[in-house]
Amino acid sequence: MIAAALVFLVVALYAGLLLSIRLRTAHEWVCPKCNRTAHLERLGRPEWMKKLAGFLPLKYIRCRFCQHTFFLPLDINNPLSNEMLEKGNY
Repeated sequence: MIAAALVFLVVALYAGLLLSIRLRTAHEWVCPKCNRTAHLERLGRPEWMKKLAGFLPLKYIRCRFCQHTFFLPLDINNPLSNEMLEKGNY
């Protein structure tokens, strides 16, 4: 009985972790808090995310203006990067 409750608690905490990551995921290269684009920088993932949710294809982004951190999917590119200009995809 206690083991089942413990397993349920662990699964519920993990689901809560994945939900919190999902809620902090933006869908464009804009800070969701201050709506700026030029002040964003990519960071390394936090250690807890590498261990618990390392399979998720997300970038970890911080806004240098308001210090808000959030996630972006890997397929969203920075519109201000030099790689986009070199390829002609602007």
